[in-house]
Amino acid sequence: MNKSIKKIYCVAILAYIIIFIVSLFIGRYIIRFENIINFSNIELQLEKNIIFNLRLPRAIMASLAGISLSLSGLIYQETFQNDLVSPDLLGVSQGAGVGAAIAIVFSLSNVYIAIFSFIFGIITVICTVLVSNIFKNKSNITLILSGIIVGGFMSSILTSIKYFVDPETKLSTIVYWLMGSFKNVTYDNIVFIFPIVLFFLTLLILISHRINLIALGKEETETKGINYILYRNIIIITATILTSIIVSFCGTISWIGLIIPHIVKSIIGRDANKTIPLCAIFGSTFSLITDILSRSITQSEIPISAITGILGSVIFTIILINRNNEKYNFNIKYNSNEDATNVLIKEPQIISNDSINKNTIIKLENVYFKYNNKMNYVLNNVSININKNDIILLYGLNGSGKTTLIKIVLGILKPTSGNVFYGEKNINDLSMKSRSKIISYVKQDFTNTSNIIVKDYLILGMVNELKFYEKPTSEQISRVERYAKEFSITRLLDKKFCEISGGEKQLVAICQSLLQDSDVLIMDEPTSSLDTDNQKLVIGILVKLSKQYNKTIIFSTHNIMHKNINNCKILRIN
Repeated sequence: MNKSIKKIYCVAILAYIIIFIVSLFIGRYIIRFENIINFSNIELQLEKNIIFNLRLPRAIMASLAGISLSLSGLIYQETFQNDLVSPDLLGVSQGAGVGAAIAIVFSLSNVYIAIFSFIFGIITVICTVLVSNIFKNKSNITLILSGIIVGGFMSSILTSIKYFVDPETKLSTIVYWLMGSFKNVTYDNIVFIFPIVLFFLTLLILISHRINLIALGKEETETKGINYILYRNIIIITATILTSIIVSFCGTISWIGLIIPHIVKSIIGRDANKTIPLCAIFGSTFSLITDILSRSITQSEIPISAITGILGSVIFTIILINRNNEKYNFNIKYNSNEDATNVLIKEPQIISNDSINKNTIIKLENVYFKYNNKMNYVLNNVSININKNDIILLYGLNGSGKTTLIKIVLGILKPTSGNVFYGEKNINDLSMKSRSKIISYVKQDFTNTSNIIVKDYLILGMVNELKFYEKPTSEQISRVERYAKEFSITRLLDKKFCEISGGEKQLVAICQSLLQDSDVLIMDEPTSSLDTDNQKLVIGILVKLSKQYNKTIIFSTHNIMHKNINNCKILRIN
């Protein structure tokens, strides 16, 4: 952690401590700070009761709420690759509201309101997952849309309940609960909630590098040897419990889970190892400020969501304006002594099914593939043998099946029929982690890496060497710096990915694949968005990898000039 980030942490912690202390003395009844030293005076018993029995539990609960909601928003935004999602993404708040309303209708105590709220929040998320499983498309957008559907259904039920209840008593109680408040918090509530929040905060910090990978998408996660579905489900369960436990005791509190992650990521980038602790600090501080305002502005307490709504909308507007005004430099030039101009010199060798030998590392045997039964075959009887140190060019027009073939070799897609072998083993017999040690992947699209720091992105190449709770060692950090120096990208390590040029992004991605320490490197259209000079640069690096690092290189292209790469073997995809 560099000095500037340490300063941010120190300032944030100090601000939280000050605001926490201030919150104990500010409210409709102002307590003078100097009265603390006279607390033994029996005449100050009222002040003691206000601080220790009312405001202290409120301040603690406000902190826990800020931590829970901001963390839920952060990990949802990273997992679903959408900066506009919030903690109630899967309908948690709407379901919890229905549970609370039912308990209020039957005049149950606050304990039962919290229990009903929590149970219905969890049930709503389970229903969301079940609805998403109905659809064949298992993408993240399907789960989000299912959350909208189920959340809308729960909102309709809640509206019906509010319509039929007594408007003089029950309705006002339901409405006030839904707008959020820390008014009725007790120490018993805190004793119950605190260990839960602490446990999940610790869990998220431990798996922070996994969260960074999840944010890059399913394909990149699984090619690094990490089970995307498992960790996505852990994140969903964590966010659901953190949100529902706060909503069940404090009601619906809006905006915290949306704006705090935005603020944190705009300050320090998208490394979950740093954003998770800072989100917890910022979220708890913001929640404390809203609680102070809610009980201080008027003689009667204003609901928390009314305050967070006003502050949140203003802050979020400022964030969007600042982002719109940011101008990134996409024309940074790469300086290297590597001469990449002489790699396009010889006639290619057309790959043959007869080229198998003892060095064969990947073998495709009678591979057919189509995306559904109604479509024609995208790949039709593909049989190839790829040997160690080969440079294989998958050549074909857009839509010819190059990316499909790459995904089959990676194990992302399964052939409709036929087999893929790594050495003597069928791909289906290998775990994700085993495949990641054999083959690495550089994708075509770097959209999801936009706000991550280059050094943090490189570290992700070594995640398959670490247990989920381990952090990179000093030796691994040294490896990152050594490879960065060799690729002449040391000056990029502290930059955001969006601040570097297209050619530099490819170099960083290739460098990451070396850190993954696999035998095979696959790249999907690595030069599609590059100018001629950067195309030669990237291709020169690939030739160097084959010779100097004994790597087998497979990359796809529709550029006919790439057919003449030195020692390249061609596989034409029609």
